[in-house]
Amino acid sequence: MKVESLPSYSVKELNEAIHSLLSRGLAPLFILHATVSKCQLKKGHLWMTLRDEHASIDAVIWSSRLNQINFRPNEEDGVVIIGKINFWTAQARISINVVDVRASISTVLRKFEVVREKLSKEGLIDESRRRALPSFPKCIAILTSVPSSALADMLRTAKERWPLTKLLIVPIPVQGAAIKQIQLILQKIALNAQSLKINALVLARGGGSREDLMFFDNEELSRQIADFPIPVVTGIGHEDDLTVVDLVADHRSATPTAAIVDLLPSREIAFTQCVQIRQRL
Repeated sequence: MKVESLPSYSVKELNEAIHSLLSRGLAPLFILHATVSKCQLKKGHLWMTLRDEHASIDAVIWSSRLNQINFRPNEEDGVVIIGKINFWTAQARISINVVDVRASISTVLRKFEVVREKLSKEGLIDESRRRALPSFPKCIAILTSVPSSALADMLRTAKERWPLTKLLIVPIPVQGAAIKQIQLILQKIALNAQSLKINALVLARGGGSREDLMFFDNEELSRQIADFPIPVVTGIGHEDDLTVVDLVADHRSATPTAAIVDLLPSREIAFTQCVQIRQRL
């Protein structure tokens, strides 16, 4: 081997060459499926170790990005990450710069089962707790995203079925780190339901992935719905989607529009019944 023919580097030059190779060899952004084995918040930044069954790598969510991400991972959570490579040339260290992170479906289902089992043992999912829905509600509160196609469909259906019912539209975020905000809104409605003459509450969200609906598996939110002073109807996602909030509500509808159909009477049917009564009289 001729040493004279080999390229020569300083440490800095070698690290810069490695950085150049990594930059050319990897896409600017990529998707990574992993499990969080370590997770620690330092100076506003979330540092993690990501692993699979064969290897591990460090990752970081910078504080400026952390506040914009809806899902906050914990140890042993399965995650799907959108990220890019960070390479520190001074120390030749590699990590993943996390741009976005979501819970994997396994994490979502595990959380659902944990909360469901806990509330079930306390009797909060018992069928005997479910209250009957009002036959001819004078006023209902609708909590959903505004504006949204789900709300537009609900308003159209309500007008077609029973326009006599007053609709109180309460805008809420339906994903992300907004549980406390929704709890505060629910608390205010619960305190004023009698004075506002609200007969029932509809909690609705349009379609989305099961990962997006993990928002409605929150234990504190589910407890608040279970103890709500008036009947609660849920219309969350699609027919196949099931969340813990659905289980503790008084009635679960397949979709937001179905929630209005299940709650409001049909004026066509009511008219037919009136005609029949008149004929009998």
